[in-house]
Amino acid sequence: MAPPATPSRRPRTATGTLFAPPPHERREPALTEQAITAPAVPTAVTQTRNTRCTTCGEPFVDTVTGTLFRHTWDRRAACTLADARRARRPLALILADVDRFKTINDTYGHPAGDAVLRAIADVLRSGSGDAGLVGRYGGCAGDEFLILLPDLDLNRALVMARRMRDRVRGLTVDVRTQRNVCVSLTGQTISMGIAVAADLPPGTLAELLLDCDAALRQAKQSGGDQVRVALPHVGTPAAATDPRPLDRHGVGVRLMLAPDHCLPRTAERELALSPLGVEHVYTVLSTLLNRCTAPLTDTP
Repeated sequence: MAPPATPSRRPRTATGTLFAPPPHERREPALTEQAITAPAVPTAVTQTRNTRCTTCGEPFVDTVTGTLFRHTWDRRAACTLADARRARRPLALILADVDRFKTINDTYGHPAGDAVLRAIADVLRSGSGDAGLVGRYGGCAGDEFLILLPDLDLNRALVMARRMRDRVRGLTVDVRTQRNVCVSLTGQTISMGIAVAADLPPGTLAELLLDCDAALRQAKQSGGDQVRVALPHVGTPAAATDPRPLDRHGVGVRLMLAPDHCLPRTAERELALSPLGVEHVYTVLSTLLNRCTAPLTDTP
């Protein structure tokens, strides 16, 4: 009869290898020395004294990843875009998506998924520099990240994105799947879509995000673990048509308000116009636009 096998130490680099450490070796898992250390508590949270807006009550930072919450990222990104326009400097936007993230949650559990997100977010924050704005795209439940990089052209943004992708690929994350069971996860990848506004034509971040999303879809459809660049628009814009005023008995309009500052929770977040109100606003705006576009004439 063969003697019982003696337990050996777990391999640190095996992807998805389960192990049950002896009681004297049990401890909270951490990333290996070769990997980028993900803090147990996001640094952005611990260094921020006021983590919630005093006006709207919403948090500034996502507590899982330490990145900016979406509404905070939107406001700061709009200011960054305005500054880039005034200074006539380029701007790059990256949309990053964690590949096969649902498989991590389904196989190893949601705490493991949170640990992977924390490690990836740490790579994105450190890799984007001090001027980069990193936010969680889908709020508190998304596995996509937004990265705004001011004063970066296409070549520099592409180099930075590829460097972050390679660093994520080399991560090793130790997570607990049960109270006394841990697993080392390696080989995680991300896909990225990049859009660069070199001349910053009139537009919004939503349009840049559309370009990023199209490039990201190409990267995902090609197998993931890739960086794709949004192609410039080809063709001329469609001719603008002159909208007619709505009939007095037509339907009203609701306009969402998107101010540059926070709104209290009790404040109105949309503007409701009756058919008569829509017609009046249309008349006023048409008059102002006609004055602005009228040709200038020299006065004697």
